[in-house]
Amino acid sequence: PPPPPPPVENVAEEFDRASPNHRLLCHSYRLMLPNLGAGNRPPRNLFWVRRCMRAILHAKTMDDSSLSNREENKTRFPELVYSWFEPESNFIKKISDEEELKDIYSRANADRWGLYYGVKHLSVDDAEAHLFFTFLDENKGEDYITFFLFCMQCVEGISGELLRKQVRRDETRRSHNSPIS
Repeated sequence: PPPPPPPVENVAEEFDRASPNHRLLCHSYRLMLPNLGAGNRPPRNLFWVRRCMRAILHAKTMDDSSLSNREENKTRFPELVYSWFEPESNFIKKISDEEELKDIYSRANADRWGLYYGVKHLSVDDAEAHLFFTFLDENKGEDYITFFLFCMQCVEGISGELLRKQVRRDETRRSHNSPIS
């Protein structure tokens, strides 16, 4: 018979050594998307990425609020981001041409990937994008985004119109100076 394994002195170190180091970022979100192919990253203007991030966070706040009023489970953030780009069903029902329908879904998927790569690019040195990417990655759990959304609602409630004016002014300034990624 083979000799028994040596005794483990530090269980935590042994566990860390045995666990894999590689983890696919934003796994839940990326599972929903079709493959792009090597080197095919849809470029998006960074201003567009930032506006989408803010609109999606606002949509998440509204979605959580309406679901909690009906005592239903909250939508996971990756699923909400994916569905945010989904074409409206009333619009889709009116389209009979299969090629046009395919093109619409292809553009929606390109926007989904464009947001992902844009946020990933911005998250390196931008706190807002880093938070969004962390929420999309879901590595901190649902409580993390719930607390953030609560804080965001408090800030919006306290500052009101002053904050909205400042955000609009900053977005206008950025739109004139924003680089294309």
